[in-house]
Amino acid sequence: MEKNDRTRAELAALYQEKTGRSIHPASVSKIPLPRGDQPQKKTLRASEQSRPDVVQARKHFRQEVATIRAEDLVFVDERGSPR
Repeated sequence: MEKNDRTRAELAALYQEKTGRSIHPASVSKIPLPRGDQPQKKTLRASEQSRPDVVQARKHFRQEVATIRAEDLVFVDERGSPR
């Protein structure tokens, strides 16, 4: 199976070549492209997640979070605050 490492600009050019219509590279993800021309994710999960130090840090974080009481959590809604 061939890897698809095309950039958005390359995919936009390919789309124009195949259809005769030009699109902005930022719009590539919004249009249906022929099968095989879609950009592919490089990995399904970050490779760092399997490093022993990261595994330990994540385990420690989950243990620490589990000790926090729900009534001690504060959620801040910043939708109405000025920038």
